[in-house]
Amino acid sequence: MSSKTMPKHCGKSMHRMYIRKGTEKRKWIPVGYFCDICSGMFRKVDLMKKREIDEVLISFDNLVEFEKNPRAVVIDLGSCMTKVGVAGESKPRFIFDTAIYYNEAGKTFIRQANYQDPKKKSVRTVNIFQDTENIEEEIDLDTLELFFIHIFDELKIKPEDLPVLIVNQLLDDVSLEYLKGNTEVVNDSSLPSSAKELLLAEKPVKYVNRSPRLYAFRRKLALVLFDRLNISELYFSFEEILSIYANESVTGVIVGLGNQNTRITPIYGGFVISHASNFRSVGAKDVVNIVKKEVINQGMQMRKSVEEQDIMQKNIRIASEELCYVSIDPNGEDKKWHNSDKLARSFRLIDNDFISLEKTRYQAVEVLFKNEPLSVTKTPGNLAEAVVESIQKCDRDLAKDLYSNIILTGGASKYEGFLERFTREIRMVAPQNIEINVSLSTDGVSSGWIGGSIIASIDIFYDRKLWITKEEYNEKGSSVVERCI
Repeated sequence: MSSKTMPKHCGKSMHRMYIRKGTEKRKWIPVGYFCDICSGMFRKVDLMKKREIDEVLISFDNLVEFEKNPRAVVIDLGSCMTKVGVAGESKPRFIFDTAIYYNEAGKTFIRQANYQDPKKKSVRTVNIFQDTENIEEEIDLDTLELFFIHIFDELKIKPEDLPVLIVNQLLDDVSLEYLKGNTEVVNDSSLPSSAKELLLAEKPVKYVNRSPRLYAFRRKLALVLFDRLNISELYFSFEEILSIYANESVTGVIVGLGNQNTRITPIYGGFVISHASNFRSVGAKDVVNIVKKEVINQGMQMRKSVEEQDIMQKNIRIASEELCYVSIDPNGEDKKWHNSDKLARSFRLIDNDFISLEKTRYQAVEVLFKNEPLSVTKTPGNLAEAVVESIQKCDRDLAKDLYSNIILTGGASKYEGFLERFTREIRMVAPQNIEINVSLSTDGVSSGWIGGSIIASIDIFYDRKLWITKEEYNEKGSSVVERCI
């Protein structure tokens, strides 16, 4: 591994990190910018970490259903659902709504994602992610504290007893700034000439604040977990890189179709190629909103009690997951519906109110494939074109490896027909002479959590002291979270 010094960032020198491509020429491939602490840690643990992860992946089936002596708590904090459990297990113990509920007596509780306890009626709901556009200001520390207290209560684990690994997502896209004016990286990419001209016409960026909203959120989490819950050790990791571990690999492209957005993340040898990531604004919430609009169009009113609204919202989400599907050919699907009246499906909205879904069953999911401006040229592009652009922003020598392992993760990837439709579309826009392999994640909803369970089980986390300790936090403050990769 090698590096080149870049301008100062947050008081630390930034380095462009390089990894060696396994070719005859042993070419060095840039994977992104990291500060002194991160790059130093990379140099210490790179080979050892990869070796241990490879060993764990080989014996992936050794993960157990119930860990009698857990080493860490793993919490995958999603914008819609939160997965929680202990390291070493093969699946989360619980999946909760990412929200706090209040009953009539003012007491708080959390709910499992697809189960509504009739004994626990709520009069008020507070979502953890109320406004992801202003996450630093909007997320309330008291709400976070209550949420984590309930999680530990459900796990029957005291917060101070075990280290905590938090799995979270990139919240914004600043990666394009790394490419502007960077002749070396742009010329080594396979971007079209028009895109290269746009990037090289820009002046090189001297200062890039890498994911400021992500680190603001991590600092809030650290403050709550260390100061209020008195945990002993903490670490953060990206959902995307953990998802690829969960799929028994260290190289590929993770297409994360989450609730709020879609994140396209190329990974090589266990390293995120940060300057090649792409973001799209659409996610599972948009499918649910289209189904909800159909409910309103059929004359159903959503303005009932908070408890009834919660039930209706949950039933709409579950119905969208179970009844909606992806058409391989939307135009042909429309003709099929004209010739049949047996394709409609009904679901219970609440009590004895039923809703019939007709063409909405396939039309709603089309929002996930809609055109959005591509990150470089700003021309309209669909999901497949955004994935191709992301791979093109990587070094051209990596394209073969990345196209050969495209993994769809997230709840929205589970719609019937999604894999077939996406595979068809990417083969239409990708280079014709390259092998393309697209697969669904082993567990689309929980793959990030499973990856966290894997890495929190390996010895290097403990031998190399990667955990942020309570003492280190007290000495350096919440900014210490920036050394987490």
